[in-house]
Amino acid sequence: MLSWRRPAADTFAWLVATGGLALLLLYTYVDLGAPGPLPDMYEPGWSGDKKLAALAQAVAVLATVFLLLTRTREPSRHRR
Repeated sequence: MLSWRRPAADTFAWLVATGGLALLLLYTYVDLGAPGPLPDMYEPGWSGDKKLAALAQAVAVLATVFLLLTRTREPSRHRR
């Protein structure tokens, strides 16, 4: 990711990190029941592992936001 940066890859990484954090928070505060064949994943408590996972997801979101905001534009090349 850092060695071959592309805006699409940075955006995809942001979407994955944000989606993971959103689902973690959703299943902590909202009881959706069993979505289809998946078990009910509602867990209202904050265990140490869940806190660590939320922190890691938040760091990933912030890191990808940094990647998106600090992207330098390459000089445009004229094709002839």
